[in-house]
Amino acid sequence: MCGMDTSLHPEWAGIIELASGAQHYTCSVRCTLATALHSEKFLGVAPDQIRKVRVPDYLHPGTLLDAPKALFVVDSDVRGPMGAELIPAANEADAQTITTRHGGRTLHHADVTPPLLMAIKQHGKSTP
Repeated sequence: MCGMDTSLHPEWAGIIELASGAQHYTCSVRCTLATALHSEKFLGVAPDQIRKVRVPDYLHPGTLLDAPKALFVVDSDVRGPMGAELIPAANEADAQTITTRHGGRTLHHADVTPPLLMAIKQHGKSTP
């Protein structure tokens, strides 16, 4: 989506797997989610052609989470390679650990919308 080299920050890289088996790597959680939400624009495929969207588990490096099942902490003090970031968590306890350490609030995947992602990109927080 942004063209950033994913090898620069592999701990933030996400993966979008298509029905064709092709995998697209992104530099950050925000880019992963935005690419999946705008798959026709960024990947040239309809949303129903996305098989899996996976994001890195912040508290468990090296583990990828199924994005639709993950929780996301927004408005924290954690910064990713593209600045303000959504912090993935596997469960409520992990999300609470993140918010205790870094502030912010927890959202479900369904709450991650294009306007929310744009606000984070433009303003560094989920609300302008």
